[in-house]
Amino acid sequence: MQYSVVIPTNRSIASVLPTLQSLQDQTFTPKEIIIVYDKILTQHDYDTMVHIIHQNIQTGLIDRIILITHLTHDFDPGKGVSYVRNTGIRYSTAGYLLLIDDDNTIASDFMQRMAEICLLIQNTYHTYPLCVPTEYHKQSIRSRGYRTFSYLFGLPIPYHEERGFMIGKEYVGKIQFSSSNCLFGHKSIFVAHPFDESIPFIYEDFIMTADVHRAGIPVMILHSLIVNHHMRTKTILEQSYINTTIHAYRKAKNRIVFVRTLGNSFQKIVYFSIGLPLHTIALLLKVVRYSAGRQRRKLCAAILHGTWD
Repeated sequence: MQYSVVIPTNRSIASVLPTLQSLQDQTFTPKEIIIVYDKILTQHDYDTMVHIIHQNIQTGLIDRIILITHLTHDFDPGKGVSYVRNTGIRYSTAGYLLLIDDDNTIASDFMQRMAEICLLIQNTYHTYPLCVPTEYHKQSIRSRGYRTFSYLFGLPIPYHEERGFMIGKEYVGKIQFSSSNCLFGHKSIFVAHPFDESIPFIYEDFIMTADVHRAGIPVMILHSLIVNHHMRTKTILEQSYINTTIHAYRKAKNRIVFVRTLGNSFQKIVYFSIGLPLHTIALLLKVVRYSAGRQRRKLCAAILHGTWD
């Protein structure tokens, strides 16, 4: 089983080094690591990135790292994370793909165990699964998988640990969709079910994984595999993705796209008659409580604008 790694980023390459170093320590080495750099660069910026990689990464892995930038490939920065991920998928050459964010690290045996569990699931379901590891963040372990969506309140319903079951010796669980920093599966899954580039950020992974689930492909939470998510402490508004005008706009708009994409007729009636007003009021109240002055007005306007669009 050969696999490629796709890392979308717009941060400094130094910030991505912990992720790269955890990949170089894998007992099951990737065929290639594709870093898609979603930022306008100068030639000096690019040369500096290459220099930092050579200074900090082992020689054996350097030759496997592919930097995709607007300077080196057919790539346009600024189109959003869905486009960035799809670009990395398009340039990958291995049979399997690990999509991992630039602020994640994994244990040295992570991919060895991932491959073993994935094969167990394939033998059980007789098809390729989409695998979602569990996240470790702020000294807590949490699933990023969801079993359904509340159309009354406009919120995803989390997957609960007790719903898991055993495949071989591994504790796993089947979910309907996921908001994840890490996905693993056969490349054919990502090709047949690409990220929707009209949804550049926020809900894009929900819709992609739900599309995979609806196609009859098992989407599996893996309880024994942990991704370490190194994220700074966020404010209430950041946690709700309404801390900037563009995020507030996308959150308001994309939640409606999500319901239109996944809901049946009855669920849509419930959401648009009850859930949407409740959810919109809840978002506006958060803005009113946790922001002030000009920012408050702008964020409220962005939520209403996204809802209207």
